[in-house]
Amino acid sequence: MNNKKVILINSGNRCGKDTAAELLASRISELGKSVEIYSFASGLKEDVAKLLGTTVEELDLLKNKNETITVGNRTINTRSFIIEYSELVKSLTNKYFYANKGKGFVRNSKAEYIIIPDLRFKEEYEMFNVENTFFITIDSDLEDCSGENYLKDFMFDYTFKNESGSIETLKFDIENFLINEVI
Repeated sequence: MNNKKVILINSGNRCGKDTAAELLASRISELGKSVEIYSFASGLKEDVAKLLGTTVEELDLLKNKNETITVGNRTINTRSFIIEYSELVKSLTNKYFYANKGKGFVRNSKAEYIIIPDLRFKEEYEMFNVENTFFITIDSDLEDCSGENYLKDFMFDYTFKNESGSIETLKFDIENFLINEVI
C-alpha cells in the first residue's frame, strides 16, 4: 500500500460512519492532502443492483427505507437480501472476496488517504491490519444506532463519539485524530 494511509471506520448502522468519513475527508483535503472514500459495499451493491435490474441509487433507497423486494417467490427485506447475497458470494469464492476488492481499490488509488467507512467484518480487519492503517470506531448514544457491528471486541486506534447526534463532539475527535496522525 506504499505510503498511503488507510482509515477504516467501524460502528453499527446509522451511528455516523458516513458523516465521520465525509467530515474527515473534507478536513484532510483542507490540509492539502489527497483523499478518497471507498466502501466495501460498493462492489456488492453494484453486483446486487445488476442482478435485480436496478441502479445502486435505487437499491440504496430501498435499503434505507427498509423496503422489501420479491425475488422469485420470496419476499425479503432489501438489506437482508444484500447481506445474504454477500454471504453466498463469499461462500462460493472466498471469505476475503469483498475485502480483496477494497485492497485493489487502495492499491490503484492515487490518493494519499483512503477512508473506508464500513468496516464490519473480521476478514476486512485482518486484511487491512498493516502499517499505515488506522482503525476508528464510533461510540454513539443514538437510539437507532444498531446492528451489524461484528468487531466490538477488536482493538481500535481511535474512538470518535457521536453524542445525541451533535456533530461538534465528532468534529472535536476528528481534529484530535488529525493533530496526532495527519498534521
